[in-house]
Amino acid sequence: MPWAFSRAGVAPGAAGMLVVALANTYTGVVLLRAAAHLRKSTYEGVVEAALGARAWRVVAQVALICLLFGTLAGDAALLADAGAIAVRGLWRGGEAPAWLAGRGRVPMLALVATVVLPLSLVPQLRQLEHAAGAASALLLVLLGVIAYQALAAGLPALASGELPLWQVPSVRELPEVMAIFCFAIYLQQVLLPLRSEMPPGREGVDVVVQALQIVTLGEPQRAQQAAQDKLLRRARAMLNERCVPPSC
Repeated sequence: MPWAFSRAGVAPGAAGMLVVALANTYTGVVLLRAAAHLRKSTYEGVVEAALGARAWRVVAQVALICLLFGTLAGDAALLADAGAIAVRGLWRGGEAPAWLAGRGRVPMLALVATVVLPLSLVPQLRQLEHAAGAASALLLVLLGVIAYQALAAGLPALASGELPLWQVPSVRELPEVMAIFCFAIYLQQVLLPLRSEMPPGREGVDVVVQALQIVTLGEPQRAQQAAQDKLLRRARAMLNERCVPPSC
């Protein structure tokens, strides 16, 4: 992301991020509404019902495998880069060994084995809520540290022109920049699995739609509270339907 903003500029990069967020939100809502209308809970099921041929289901499954493989490869590359930087920064007593900090493969494998793999094996997405909360807190701390250090140094990247405020320094690299923005706000892969864990009917769809809008566009707190209240009312209604006197 820092590289993407350095190639796009602060203001143009922020505008690009907003466009990507709007596009992701719109397409995500369309996907959720279509799945609810077709009464399908998987991507391949939506494709098969919409196009009317089982062959399209296979095409969707192959596309999903390729897509998720690309996502995992990108995540692994990010872990390798971040891991190599972390090892070099934390190493004491000279330069870190090349096998440990060279291409970052060792810290990448360690992070995949101890963090990514266990989180990937949970049976339900909602079980990741605690991990997501901890990750969000960590990101806020890192953001505060970076902002403090940048302000204390007088915003050197802006002062030197390395990070332009209004101009786009490299038009040729804008396609790669937009690809990075799209990867950063890419949420479609979790929408239908998450929808299957919500209450049935329109209430569950509305909850996921509002959660998507909050994450991508930062909807106000009242929208988040409304989603939570709606989900709570639906859960209570489901409990009342299953309640049989005199055990109620």
